[in-house]
Amino acid sequence: FFVRPNWTFELLFLTVGQLHITIIIWSVMTFCTTFLVYYGTYIWANGRKFSGTILKLYDMCWLLIYICYVMGLLTIPCCQVMKYQLPFAATATIIAEQLRQILKIHSFVRENAGKIISPSNKSTDSQLSSEFSHFNQYLYFLYAPTLVFRDVYPRTSTIRWNIVFQMFGQV
Repeated sequence: FFVRPNWTFELLFLTVGQLHITIIIWSVMTFCTTFLVYYGTYIWANGRKFSGTILKLYDMCWLLIYICYVMGLLTIPCCQVMKYQLPFAATATIIAEQLRQILKIHSFVRENAGKIISPSNKSTDSQLSSEFSHFNQYLYFLYAPTLVFRDVYPRTSTIRWNIVFQMFGQV
């Protein structure tokens, strides 16, 4: 009448199977989010040397590229999950990471677009204004536990190791 649960590795393999495919999909998503988004935004910001209608057309082309990237990030991992029939835990990992990356890149692009488009950023030199975020700030943001991009985050003057260990213990 009472059945003992089956705690074998078979259950683990059924939920997390095809780990190599999951790692490949995650790696490609992370690589694209890390490099394509930052350098795409950087190229867009550096190329805004036009004025009037040409500038609007230039901005619209980059907006279309951004929308296509987000749509690709929404569809390609889902298609790969369906193609390889990934188990539940692997699928949940891919979809959760996909959502996290979409939120992160939108925050980054939205925050920097305001700096790039603002009229106070019109400079005569060919180099991009120093207001554009650096790659190390973007990389920190990708893995920081926050959804709002900022160039600088508030920090304490000392590291409180007991809190670090408590938070790590919760993970």
